[in-house]
Amino acid sequence: VDKLTKHLLNSGVRAAALHGGKSQPQRTRTLAQFKTGQVTVLVATNVAARGIHVDNLDLVVNVDPPSDHKDYLHRGGRTARAGESGSVVTLVLPSQRR
Repeated sequence: VDKLTKHLLNSGVRAAALHGGKSQPQRTRTLAQFKTGQVTVLVATNVAARGIHVDNLDLVVNVDPPSDHKDYLHRGGRTARAGESGSVVTLVLPSQRR
């Protein structure tokens, strides 16, 4: 997560990392920055993504596809809240194919 976030930042993308290695105040601040648009890309681990609620989230990109279908649905469920629509994109590297 940190490596991908750093790559995005170096490419000019306003990104922030969210994972269990961050303190609760850091996670709260990062999520608030994402909700206000100060951060435009939130890079999160599967564990950190659980329970996140952001209104008007229209895109989820899976970089490391979840192996469990419930996790995949949960991640995608971050979009399309309250009758809204959203998109889910999953990137699969050749080394991740089964």
